[in-house]
Amino acid sequence: MNSNLSACEDVKTSGGVHLNGDANGRVDAISIEQPLFFNRNMEDQLDLLVLAWVLLLYRGSGLSEDGEFAWGLTEASIDEYSTLRPKFSGNIIDIILGESDHISKPLESIRARRPSISNDERKQLKDYSIFFINVAHTAEKYGDLAIAIEISISGEKLYLQHHGQHSTLSRNAIEIHVDGFIDIFNSVVVNLDMTVSQAMQIGDRELQQLWKWNAIVPPEIDECIHVTFMKNVQKDPNRMAVVSWDGELSYGEVDRFSTQLAIRLIELGVKIGTAVPLCFEKSMWTVVAVLAVMKAGGALVLTDPSQPEARLETIVTEVSANLMLTSRKQEELGQRLLPKGTVLAVSHHIFQSKQNSCSTAALPSVPGSSTLYIIFTSGSTGKPKGVVISHTNYVSGALPRAEAVGYGPHSRVLDFPSYAFDVSIDCMLCTLAHGGCVCVPSEDDRVNNLSGAIRNMEVNMAHMTPSVARVLESDILPSLEVLGLGGESVSARDAANWGRFTKIIIAYGPSECTVGCTINNDVHIDRSYTSIGKGVGGVTWVVDPADHNCLMPIGAIGELIIEGPIVGQGYLNDPVKSSTGFINDPTWLVSGGGGNPGRHGRFYKTGDLVRYDPDGSGSIVFVGRGDQQVKLRGQRVELGEVEHHLRMKLPAGTTVAAEVITPGGMRGEPTLVAFIAQENTPKAQGQGEITAFSTELQQVLNIMDKELAASLPRYMVPAAYIPLFEMPLLVSCKTDRKKLRAIGSAMSRKELIKLRTSTEQAREPQSEMERKLQHIMIDLFGKEADINVQSNFFDLGGDSLMAMKLVAAARGQNILTSVADIFRYPTLSELALTLKHTDDVDAHTEKPPFSLIDSTWQAEDARVEAANLCSLNTSSIVDVYPCTPLQEGLMALSAKISEAYVAQRVVELKDIQMAERLKRAFEIAVADSAILRTRIVQVPGHGLMQVVVRDGISWRSGRTLEEYLAQDRKEPMGLGTALIRFAVLPNKTTNGAHFVLTIHHALYDGWSMPLIVRRINRAYNGKEIERPVAFNSFIKYLGGLNSNESKSYWKGQLQGATSLQFPSLPWPGYQTQAQSLLEHYVPISKPLISSTSIAIAIRAAWGLVAGAYTASDDVIFGETLTGRNASVVDIHKIEGPMITTVPVRVRIDRNSRVSEYLRKIQNDTAFRIPHEHMGLQHIRRLSPDAREACELRTGIVIHPMATEDDTSITGEGPANGFVPAGDEDAAREALKFNTYALMLVCSLDPKGFLVMASFDSATIDVTQMDKVLGQFGRTVQRLFDDSEELVSNLQSMTEEDLVEVWHFSNTSKYLDEEVLGANCSGATATWVVDPQNPERLLPFGAIGELLIEGQFQSATSTSIQGTNWLDAGCRNMPGRKGKLHKTSQLVKYNSDGSLVFKGKKSDMIKSNIETEKREVRNRLHATTSKQQKLQELWSRILGINKEEIDLNDSFFDLGGDSISAMKLVSEGRMEGLELTVMQVFKHRRLSDMADIVKDSLSLSTPAKAYIPFSALDISDIETFISESIRPALADPSWIIADILPVRPLQEIAVDGTTKLPRYSARYELFYLDAAVDRPHLFKSCQELISRNEILRTVFVKSRGSCFGVVLQDLQLPLVEYEIDGNLETFAEQLCNLDVQMVMPLGSPFIKFLFVRCSDGRSCLIMRISHAQYDEICLPILLRQLSALYERRSLPSALPFSSFVHHVVRENLPKSIQYWRDLLKGASMSILRPSTPLESKKSVFICKTFDISSRPKDITIATLPSAAWALCLARRLAVRDVTFGEVVSGRNIDLPNCDTVMGPTWQYVPVRIKFEPGWTGVDLLNFVQHQHISSARFEGIGLKEIVKHCTDWSETVDWFDSVVHQDVDHVESLAFLSANSRMDTIYPHLEPLREWKIQAFPKGDRLSIEIVTFESWRAEANSILNELGDIISQLLTKPSSTLFWTDKTSSNLRPRCSGAYFDASRDIYRKCNLLEKISSRQVSSQRR
Repeated sequence: MNSNLSACEDVKTSGGVHLNGDANGRVDAISIEQPLFFNRNMEDQLDLLVLAWVLLLYRGSGLSEDGEFAWGLTEASIDEYSTLRPKFSGNIIDIILGESDHISKPLESIRARRPSISNDERKQLKDYSIFFINVAHTAEKYGDLAIAIEISISGEKLYLQHHGQHSTLSRNAIEIHVDGFIDIFNSVVVNLDMTVSQAMQIGDRELQQLWKWNAIVPPEIDECIHVTFMKNVQKDPNRMAVVSWDGELSYGEVDRFSTQLAIRLIELGVKIGTAVPLCFEKSMWTVVAVLAVMKAGGALVLTDPSQPEARLETIVTEVSANLMLTSRKQEELGQRLLPKGTVLAVSHHIFQSKQNSCSTAALPSVPGSSTLYIIFTSGSTGKPKGVVISHTNYVSGALPRAEAVGYGPHSRVLDFPSYAFDVSIDCMLCTLAHGGCVCVPSEDDRVNNLSGAIRNMEVNMAHMTPSVARVLESDILPSLEVLGLGGESVSARDAANWGRFTKIIIAYGPSECTVGCTINNDVHIDRSYTSIGKGVGGVTWVVDPADHNCLMPIGAIGELIIEGPIVGQGYLNDPVKSSTGFINDPTWLVSGGGGNPGRHGRFYKTGDLVRYDPDGSGSIVFVGRGDQQVKLRGQRVELGEVEHHLRMKLPAGTTVAAEVITPGGMRGEPTLVAFIAQENTPKAQGQGEITAFSTELQQVLNIMDKELAASLPRYMVPAAYIPLFEMPLLVSCKTDRKKLRAIGSAMSRKELIKLRTSTEQAREPQSEMERKLQHIMIDLFGKEADINVQSNFFDLGGDSLMAMKLVAAARGQNILTSVADIFRYPTLSELALTLKHTDDVDAHTEKPPFSLIDSTWQAEDARVEAANLCSLNTSSIVDVYPCTPLQEGLMALSAKISEAYVAQRVVELKDIQMAERLKRAFEIAVADSAILRTRIVQVPGHGLMQVVVRDGISWRSGRTLEEYLAQDRKEPMGLGTALIRFAVLPNKTTNGAHFVLTIHHALYDGWSMPLIVRRINRAYNGKEIERPVAFNSFIKYLGGLNSNESKSYWKGQLQGATSLQFPSLPWPGYQTQAQSLLEHYVPISKPLISSTSIAIAIRAAWGLVAGAYTASDDVIFGETLTGRNASVVDIHKIEGPMITTVPVRVRIDRNSRVSEYLRKIQNDTAFRIPHEHMGLQHIRRLSPDAREACELRTGIVIHPMATEDDTSITGEGPANGFVPAGDEDAAREALKFNTYALMLVCSLDPKGFLVMASFDSATIDVTQMDKVLGQFGRTVQRLFDDSEELVSNLQSMTEEDLVEVWHFSNTSKYLDEEVLGANCSGATATWVVDPQNPERLLPFGAIGELLIEGQFQSATSTSIQGTNWLDAGCRNMPGRKGKLHKTSQLVKYNSDGSLVFKGKKSDMIKSNIETEKREVRNRLHATTSKQQKLQELWSRILGINKEEIDLNDSFFDLGGDSISAMKLVSEGRMEGLELTVMQVFKHRRLSDMADIVKDSLSLSTPAKAYIPFSALDISDIETFISESIRPALADPSWIIADILPVRPLQEIAVDGTTKLPRYSARYELFYLDAAVDRPHLFKSCQELISRNEILRTVFVKSRGSCFGVVLQDLQLPLVEYEIDGNLETFAEQLCNLDVQMVMPLGSPFIKFLFVRCSDGRSCLIMRISHAQYDEICLPILLRQLSALYERRSLPSALPFSSFVHHVVRENLPKSIQYWRDLLKGASMSILRPSTPLESKKSVFICKTFDISSRPKDITIATLPSAAWALCLARRLAVRDVTFGEVVSGRNIDLPNCDTVMGPTWQYVPVRIKFEPGWTGVDLLNFVQHQHISSARFEGIGLKEIVKHCTDWSETVDWFDSVVHQDVDHVESLAFLSANSRMDTIYPHLEPLREWKIQAFPKGDRLSIEIVTFESWRAEANSILNELGDIISQLLTKPSSTLFWTDKTSSNLRPRCSGAYFDASRDIYRKCNLLEKISSRQVSSQRR
């Protein structure tokens, strides 16, 4: 026995269990005393335990989704769940036959299935454990999550233990689960005569929990909302209340106008409860009218004038209206609706004569019980039904609802909803009740320009349906503080997508319970489902849909009913309906429970199916509707109402059914249609369901739409009428709606494509071009090929490789064609018509250097810029031309991960002589090959460019191969550096050599590498080598392409592309990493179908396989192509990377023939060829759809079949080791660069192809992937079997799949005679088939429809009599005849044979709405001068081609950050544009930025000149200089040009230079690799000092202050040293000696030293103080020195004096109030560990974190600051933290501040006051907003902030700080013929105080370093780990809350965030089997 079992205490089960346990889900055991149990033998004991487990699962505890369970015996207790191997399994349906059965019946069934236990086993298991497992919980679905119960029997006691490997179930849920088992167990042991139903009643524990959630009903709030509004008026009458397209109104104006109107209404007879219809388009006057009716005591009846007049007339009549309010525009409509009443149009004109009639004394006191509004919803009788809501009803829900949503004075709420829906009332009243502003768009903007309206009105809160939210433009969501969603179900994907940008609120509420009766204001974006939250203003209960007097167990699905003051008054004039929908006092409420006394209550039955959230919070998860009411694009539609109006207009003898279908299958647009059947329509045998309308009926339908539109809203008029022979019925004689939906979905399929016409008689070529082409093709395919004019290129065995050869061969005969033409016109006759003769003038013409760059860029300028960026001299630059899109993408990936796309190749050579010979061969080849001498640079204004350099090979060496390879991998290949390296290393073992080639993929691909190797081998063998075709000829081709045509092509191709891709990710944001590899060979024995190739078949087959696994006919995957289909002469000979990746979209028409399907893919391939080279990174920017489509999960690479010529291309030689040996090696090489979740490399050969799959096993496990490859191969083979077969009939299953499916289908029995009826002979098997074709059986993992085999009748299914696959059987399993029942349930098999329910086919309506893409935006180009200027600036700063930036683009989506924002502001000023960093962040779209940018003075028109000495507050400058300054100078004769007050951090740096340790002294070392002109270099150093006043500045102290004295001239001697020893060692020692020398005040800090070494190398050393530089200007200074030496021009810079003057005179006074406000009541938050400080030795601890999932609109600088703030708050247990942060100081309002030459950096405080309920998103947004807000005020220093803005001590510790080091590092510089390697030395380290957090970003990685004391190393490690966890939480779970409060402690603790467990699967009882199945929900899978 396990020790923890023997130590447990006895527990009374009646009061519920309380479990203790560990964090892994394992809980302590509890003991159960049940003497009656031990009176039975061992077999009976086992049977009773199994029965209790089965009953627990059956009753709906949420732990079983498909009815399967397993159990086993073990003599030891369970230590590790994963080791369990259940011996026995079963299905609940086999055990529980009916709820009215006595439990003895299922007990007998269990006994019959249990294997007997031998005497030996009985002896061995004297003390034993029995464990139960829920089979549905497999690793595939839940990762490592599993649930088990262990019962250990020892002596006379049972010990129960609950197991789980994940803390996903809440403790509460586990306790309920365990307690439920114990209750059932005790019941069945004591009484075997009870029924199944009695044994499964809701347990005490669950009842207690339900009452705990619902014990307190929220109180009635007997108030009126307009009274609250009037209080806000008194607080601030001038506050804006309404901003509308037709005007604006303040609170005072709204109050005055509404009071005047209310008095007028009273005069017209309005009394308490009088119904007053309102008919307004969107207008500010609606708000006035609403409040006026409320103040007068009337009842609002809001209507939408766009609805049919007949409907509006019904509403007006129903409320017995005598008075109606309208807008001026709707006045005429109002008079038609109320011809005998009073119609009052509300506008300015009615108030003009009532200016003084504002007294409220005449207004009545409105009781809360009176009616506030009547809202009309769709009614099943055809007449809208009016729901009556009182003031008390509304306010009781509105106030708590508004608090949950977040309404407040800051709220600017969009008045979007139609006035016909009650949400519009909330938008107005909740907003005004909380001091907010209602933003009213025009009707036109509401429909056609919603995003623009939100943007223009600065809306920050909006409520709409998800369908509407999906059409919002991408930049809108971040501008919203709250996005409220309701009206239709919210998908988890939408919540996750939108939740990254804004706070998501999910609201639910039928009109009968006011606007919203549940609110979820904490939407978890990391879940696979969403909840509608908890009740607000009421409580929620879940009851049996068939009996509301029966509560459902927790986790089971039932009907939602609402209790509380929000329950409305009922239906207007309809007591019968009211008594049905509104109920009182269900029995369980009156009885009470869980220790709570009963009560009386009124409820509304919603008719909606829900369940409790499995997280144990009491929230509700919406499941679906339980009646005929549906949602169509967010609108509630009663199908009965539509049918009523149809019946009124159709002739007698017709039956009609309205239904929402998805034409074209599950991805179609949800559409309302009407099915119509006429009596006595003859039907021939074999005809389908659809017929044609009679002439008489067709005439009626011709005018039907018009007549319906007069009575129904537009969305309730059917889009189509479908004629049926007969209406399909269930056995209950009800309409079979599932069958109707199936018929409708099939209707939009294309008609079967006509059979191909018979082949004409062969015809010989007639024209000259046909004959030439025939000869070319004979040469290509061989003389044995019978080629005539009808010969098809692909029939002959052609593919893309052969097509390229045909193009080259044609070019050799001066005939011009292209691969695209060959694909498009594959027959000889068609292709001949497209051929053209060419003179071939430009075919091999050498492209002159610099001829491919922009004409505005002069060649010499290009040469100079390229040399500078490569740190080379200009004579080394041969050519410059643009990069290909592939190269751009590869370099971008390498910037993120330095080792990405860099290959190391090693060749073993037997001796050194071979190595020397190979070295010479390489030097010859490299000299001739431009691509091997190419570097890539980022040129401002021109983007990424290739630079061909003249330099030869620099050979490297090393001691051992292992050491060299490790060191080589660490050295990055990036912009400006060499992209190829060579090394020769000795092999001491063999006395040979290792030849190492390191090369970046930007220089080669799998095609070009053999070409390079061929030339190297020929040079090695002494053969003549021909010069390769220049790569720049391909660049010229790319430059000549029509980019607009490619953009148009890809936008159209990807419009509406699905985001459902295979394989699915475990959770949103998961970063894939392929680590598994499988191979599968696919033999192809049959000839190819005409006009297709194997490559086409591979694409087609993968589309079908991926479609089966995603249940989609629209499939997206990526394919990497050779790229050599382009029309370039001798393209197959070009050395260079030309591969390209494109998104491939396969749309499957399952009703087409295989030949047509293949031809469609062939045509798509042909049309794609001219656009292959656009580049994924450019395609994704075209539209939101393109962006989603390019998030590729699967990539395919097809290696063409090698010919005899291809195999010998490289020739003989040692260089062959640098290329893969064969197709398999080539495939493995490709897989090394896999960035997909799944990559398939297909290598073709004459007999088939080998497919190698590299994949991430977290996305698809190895077993399943093996099956997928088999199915893929089988599908390819089937495509070649029969070209006339329908696609829908293709069977991809292998024989093994078939055997497996038959095995598990026959062991998964569904049998329930009691439920299914007396005539049931039993369900015998379950099957999964194509939802659209039951003849197509599906394999494991594919999603399809569930069929149940058996002889029974069901009211919810249609049946079919057998299928071909059932008749045929499989290996070892004979076929049979059988009846199959279609369930309309989508399921898939798990690998263990269990079924996972994925939803109902009918749910596809909502699913399609949720996954529907917004329409592709038209690309908007810059037209105004400001737009074009900004476009140029963005292009230059972000390194993006100008043409790729349009008006809808966001600066940050394109890669901008805070640094680039600062550059944009600075360069914008130079271009005459006035912009601030805050404006860049706020108006991030180009169009918005252009709207707010202002014209300014450019740099060429300087502002008022700075006057020297004007920064000083000293009146007598001369006296000050003579008495205080000049005596302090080292040379009193120096001429003083200016004096500046030293900035606070400058003064610290001055002390750090003049005093020991001199931690502010820095030494920059220029290691020069060749001789330099020393006099010229020394002159350049002196000129650098002269050009920069900060270097001519010396520092003195006087009158207690520090001053910087700028000298007119400072001549410095340059000290030289000559040495023979090691240059690096001497230079370092020299710096260490120099720093010891005295550096007094008044003396220069700048100094130059020069060291010459006898080996020709030298080192220039520059000493500089941190008082003279910061990390932004220092790189500029270093580059200035290089430019001065090379006599290049220097860009203008701003002197430091201008900065200081601006800060002291302007910025500092403006900043004081900001910092005072920010820091009011704040104090510094300092971490001081309890560990004694025994050593002040510093320690640096660093860790690197992945930040690739960072939202683009959150800057990198925000992350470490936010993480440190949260770390401080948690560790100090406070909610208000303040710490220091280093900032650049360059974001102040000084033009060109980024060019200031001097130290502008500052320490500034960051203050974070955490609000309750804050999420990670809230924190990141807050920190970023504070960064942006404070940027303008960062010129002020820390001492000044302490002095002027706080009451802190002047000695406050500021060094608990964050330093964000995103700075430019200079690695090397050019000095004409010499290159310098840069190094930096700080001889003295900065004294350490407390903590310093430094962040260093690099691409998608963020390194965080903590600098602290050695004594605190452990604490530093702990903090660093916590910072890593926090960063992970902020990025991967941004919607999780940051804190939770422990009631037993005042400390704040981090909220535990983890996975969740969706435990709800089962459904309510008392319904037949198939209805159960149809109610089962999509299983929650970890996402």
